[in-house]
Amino acid sequence: MAKQRHRPQCIESKCMISNYPPESLLFKMAATIRNSGWEEDIELENDLKEQVSRNLRQSEIVDFVRVKYPMYSWSLRTLSRRLHHFGIRYTDYSVDMDEVREAVEKEMKWPGRLLGYRSLHKKVREVHELKVPRNLVYQFPSMRLRRSK
Repeated sequence: MAKQRHRPQCIESKCMISNYPPESLLFKMAATIRNSGWEEDIELENDLKEQVSRNLRQSEIVDFVRVKYPMYSWSLRTLSRRLHHFGIRYTDYSVDMDEVREAVEKEMKWPGRLLGYRSLHKKVREVHELKVPRNLVYQFPSMRLRRSK
């Protein structure tokens, strides 16, 4: 005995969508879209660049932009997609090594020599505005020699 599949039929009197004319349905859908125009928003782009340069976590940035830009919808994935659209990155692998070496040597002088690896990396990123990965900061021998003394 073969089983019959149930195929629900939309009867005009019972169908929810048939109660609305097509124009009003389209209007309701268009009214809920909050994301139009963010691609051309220069102020949004500048604020995102500033927040990333301050080395804030993405969840903190989402909280900030939800308050300042409530006209756009926000989530972690949306923030990631918009950062990618604007070309904003947390790490820049094309930084000149001499700049990184100068920043590390400058910080290894008096106040910076007491810093640990993580705080030194954070200082290079925030004070010297170099978006370098942590392993590049750790590679310089001047840092290891002075930390071992």
